[in-house]
Parts: sequence; C-alpha cells; structure tokens
Amino acid sequence: MLKEDQTVKGGPLANQDSFYFADDKIRSSPGGSAPQGGVLALLADMGMATRLVQAAKNLHLPVKILDEAETLLTCAEQTRPGLIILDWDAKEQEAYKLVKAMADRETLRRIPTVGFVSQGKSALKEEAQRAGCDRVLGKTEFIRTLHDILMRHGK
Repeated sequence: MLKEDQTVKGGPLANQDSFYFADDKIRSSPGGSAPQGGVLALLADMGMATRLVQAAKNLHLPVKILDEAETLLTCAEQTRPGLIILDWDAKEQEAYKLVKAMADRETLRRIPTVGFVSQGKSALKEEAQRAGCDRVLGKTEFIRTLHDILMRHGK
C-alpha cells in the first residue's frame, strides 16, 4: 500500500483509500475524510480512471475513485463532493444502488451526478436518467467534455 504523500506509480486505482491531488501525490486525510469539493467516481475502467485523474490534476481538484456504492455514499457524506461520476457500463448495478440511495438522503440529493455509457446503449442511458442520474453521456462525448464537466461541478 502506498504511504501518505508518496508519488503515485501504480496508476489511478493503486490506493482506493486516498485522494489524488494536482501534484501527483496521494494523501489520506485525518479521520478518513477528504477536502470538501472535488470529485468522487464509481469506475472500473482503468483508461477512464486515468483520464479522470489527469483532468482533475490539471484543474487542481482532488478525486477519489471507488468501486462500491456503499463506500462512495459514506465518502460523499463525509466530504460533500462537487460531483459524482458514474460508469454505467461496468458498474450498472452499483450505479443504480447509488442514485437510489442518494435520492433517499437529504444531504446527498443536491450533489450533481454525471454518468457515461458506451455508444449504442441508448436504452441504458434513458434508464440511468430515469433512475436519477442528472446527466448521462455517451463515452466519447464524456471524454471530450470531461474538462468542462469538472470545471463546472468539481469545485
């Protein structure tokens, strides 16, 4: 496991308990909480995780990538992120759990959610939006607009 303030060498998912910052260092916050604002993401795709960490780094935003809805919910309640990103392709069931649980919790209802799906999955895109995801984009459009999305919601 990487130690606090050690340079990230194992990729964006090397340490699930840490936040990634603009200086390519990871830090665990005292008490397990993180700075307010920033981005939480429910992702399984390493390529997308790498893009997200790099885009957040360029904007000096902390980002945390998780793979379970319950863990993300706990973290969201502690940190009040500016944005939650959902991978509806690889984490569909977890994403459904997450948006349902967020709708049931007053403290999390106002956190914007942006998800992505592979091209050609318009039915999943519509289902995700009906389930409560604020915005669902095709993967290509998500990648193309990631910087703008983070600028708008991340801080």
